[in-house]
Amino acid sequence: MSGLNPHADDSDRRFLLDRSHRSPLWRQIASALEREIVRGHFSQGERLPTESTLAKWYSVNRHTVRRALSHLQERALVRSEKGRGTFVSEHVVEYLVSRRTRFSDNLNRQNCSHDGILIDHKVVEAGGAVSRALQIQPTAQVSMLEILRKAEGRPLSLTTHYFPRPRFAGLHETFLKTGSITQCLGAHGVADYFREETRILTRQPTTEEARLLGLTRYRPVLETRSVNVDELGVPVDFGITRYGGGKIELVIKTFLD
Repeated sequence: MSGLNPHADDSDRRFLLDRSHRSPLWRQIASALEREIVRGHFSQGERLPTESTLAKWYSVNRHTVRRALSHLQERALVRSEKGRGTFVSEHVVEYLVSRRTRFSDNLNRQNCSHDGILIDHKVVEAGGAVSRALQIQPTAQVSMLEILRKAEGRPLSLTTHYFPRPRFAGLHETFLKTGSITQCLGAHGVADYFREETRILTRQPTTEEARLLGLTRYRPVLETRSVNVDELGVPVDFGITRYGGGKIELVIKTFLD
């Protein structure tokens, strides 16, 4: 059976199955697709050809193709979205949530390259949810930073951080130099900080969130709302993080480190 080149013209495709082989046709198709996924001919998150197209390539019926795709889905190599098609699964990052949650530590532990891009910063009034989290007045000013985090060069999360002023005035300038919230807090007098609370929910992304995270509007985001406090228990950071569905696995550590 020849290799699969997803970018070749239809006229160049020659997908011949060994019909005399004991291996079922659906398994041969699944093996061929798996090889091409491993080789990177289909990138993470890319949509595979339709069942009809694959059936035409391999000269089989759609039921046979569907069985092959189901097998790949059972092995977590692909995922199916109703009405959208079948997509190559992304690498899932295991993200530990504990008393000392640190983005860099989580990614370094898995030997994942990572980066943080400051896409917006401004001074705003705290308002209701932020003021309650930071235990300040709703009219108090806070520094807002919106950061896009990448793992292995791909968008992983979008976080909106809120820091009380005047304690953290100019914090965005420190982030531009360091790319680290931990170093930013350290530069502003916070030697260590701890996760006091994390709330988790799922919802559909906004158009802008879907664009930045490389998602379709039909894929949900996993949203966490967290409060970090300093060594005296004073709130120093309220963060709202949106992770692309299927890209992250949250691991909740239930004991204190």
